[in-house]
Amino acid sequence: MEHITGQAVTDYLRRTLRPETGRLHEMEEYARENYIPIIQREAGRFLSVLVAMLKPKRILEMGTAIGYSALLMANACEAQITTVERDEEMFCQAIENISACGMKDRIRLLHGDAETEVRNLPGGFDFIFIDAAKGQSPVHFALALEKLAPGGVIVTDNVLYRGTVAGEGEVGHKHRTIITRLREFLDMLCKDERFDTAILPIGDGMAITKVKESKETEKCL
Repeated sequence: MEHITGQAVTDYLRRTLRPETGRLHEMEEYARENYIPIIQREAGRFLSVLVAMLKPKRILEMGTAIGYSALLMANACEAQITTVERDEEMFCQAIENISACGMKDRIRLLHGDAETEVRNLPGGFDFIFIDAAKGQSPVHFALALEKLAPGGVIVTDNVLYRGTVAGEGEVGHKHRTIITRLREFLDMLCKDERFDTAILPIGDGMAITKVKESKETEKCL
């Protein structure tokens, strides 16, 4: 795993965190051993604190994986959570993990492509967490906007992509399209007058975007 901050800083931050216990700890170990991309520990703690502060009533997550981040959010607030995962094996593991944690009544899992499943959902989500394919972040953000409640918050994970988004010069052909899309996406988030956005060098990079309500936007123009 590559880190966007120095290794010493990453190691120190992780030593400050209280370790997860029970099923969540087992999920961390399973993900590490099987190379499953769950949210990094320091980013997961930030996400937990953020939803605890905002107290959303309805959360949408794009990219369930094995259910780790959905469970972090469910433990941090009382929201009803809808989460979408397209990989069948991970979807089944998420069902098992969420059931084992007693969260079936709070977390609704949908199996399918986010672009299809989210379009069919009613709107009004207070908080949306995007943790799906990095190259599709602009598409997923546009979908999130359609489903977000006024004044809601969108968090997009993995926006610095191992630090390569901030690099200069040429990048390898394999990653060039993803990096270009992420740079354009972040540029849009930071310049669009409809949003207030902060980009944090935590985990693999997180963008926190608050969508201004119409009166708030008019004041700034």
